[in-house]
Amino acid sequence: KKRYSSSNSLSFLRQNRYASMAEIALALRKSKSTVSRLIAELKANGKIERVGSDKDGYYALLEY
Repeated sequence: KKRYSSSNSLSFLRQNRYASMAEIALALRKSKSTVSRLIAELKANGKIERVGSDKDGYYALLEY
């Protein structure tokens, strides 16, 4: 069983900064709760931050 890690989420976000949690979940074929945990991990590790509102914002990548 293939497990998606935060690096898969980060790769997706590099190309789709404005993606919603539901869009990320659909693209990675994971549940919204799994994606939520992966996003929280990326935020905690200082790799991304949310800029703007949940509806109109985007994920800023802090890692180059």
